Amino acid sequence: MSSLTTTRIIDNAARLGLTHTAESITEAAARADQAQMGYLDFIDHLLAEEVAVRESRRFRNALKLSGLPHHKTLDEFDYTF
Repeated sequence: MSSLTTTRIIDNAARLGLTHTAESITEAAARADQAQMGYLDFIDHLLAEEVAVRESRRFRNALKLSGLPHHKTLDEFDYTF
């Protein structure tokens, strides 16, 4: 991928609010090239990564806003009561 094309993709992704895509497009393109992905598979993978990052960010923000003391797992739960 040429540097001009990469720059345009990064700029357009940033303007569209696709921050993860803008940051990781070169790595994603290299992985797609290595895996010999088709165009639709590449776009599907790229958008799935963006959605996963946004969902993770949304979950962390909701957890932070909830005011809970900290994240606990079932292993840390006290069953002795």
